[in-house]
Amino acid sequence: MAKLSIIVPYIDEYPMIHFTVCGLRCELEQSNIDWEIIAIANKNTDKGYKKICDIAKPHKRITSLKYDEKLSHWNAKNFGIQHSSGDVLFFIDSHCLLAKDSLINMYKYYTEHEEELHGTLHLPILYMSELNGRELEYKLVANITDDKKMVGGNNKNSPHNLHYNFTRIRNRNVHRISCTSTCGMMISRKLLVDELGMWPKALGIYGGGENFINFTLAVMGYHINVFSSPNSLHHFAEKRNYSWHYDCWIKNRIVAAYMNGGKKWAKIYALNAKGRRTVLERMYNEVLEECSEHREFIKPKIKTTPQEWVEREVREGRSIGVYR
Repeated sequence: MAKLSIIVPYIDEYPMIHFTVCGLRCELEQSNIDWEIIAIANKNTDKGYKKICDIAKPHKRITSLKYDEKLSHWNAKNFGIQHSSGDVLFFIDSHCLLAKDSLINMYKYYTEHEEELHGTLHLPILYMSELNGRELEYKLVANITDDKKMVGGNNKNSPHNLHYNFTRIRNRNVHRISCTSTCGMMISRKLLVDELGMWPKALGIYGGGENFINFTLAVMGYHINVFSSPNSLHHFAEKRNYSWHYDCWIKNRIVAAYMNGGKKWAKIYALNAKGRRTVLERMYNEVLEECSEHREFIKPKIKTTPQEWVEREVREGRSIGVYR
């Protein structure tokens, strides 16, 4: 039974998936960590799955799986979790490579400071091509209206918004922030499975899982933490061989809003998203139907409202952008 499980979903990302898995194996083989790598092909059509199967054959610590039930980055991760054994989980996308010793250093720090961290630990991200290799994290983008009631939307120029933008890392030590990417995230199995119930099944491809993890953990009283530089995740975003689907992107965020704020919060988000009203209302109703059981699982664990949490983040001066 492994202590650290690395979950790697991928969709038609050969040869990057090959480099990612081999890079992880090379680093972990130099450590004394009891580890496993689980790579999940999600509706894959290129030769990536076969290549990962070839890598896995002589290596008992590497598992190659297929998840074809739904095109969903997040459901593929759930499938990987179900086949994992580690008490600590690490998630990395298949178009990413780790800086030397980053994962080993991160695992050591996480296991020694898990109680103090009280939540997740994330690697700083280096977007290698698009943003010239600058180390980045997320900043919360929120709008608090004059009556101090904050509502959710997806357009930073609208008066209704709860999302995030990239910002350059200035604090090089381990520090708390409001939200960040789930690529390069370390989390305990207990927190992700027992407390959150894993990612909602209604999530589709790409985007939205961050909103669920960051904002739901926040209203449950947990923290989002970034690990120290130069322990970084090198992100080659242009190597993705899948693309945005706008309706799926919006629905994913309605899912997240419903999970952390209930029907009212999800409705406000849907009403302020860009798109045809009939389509947005249909997505909202689908989310209520598909996610009601998961919402009831999370609801008793919520300790604050999204509005109250955002106002506290502003008062405490964490990395946050506020439009008024």
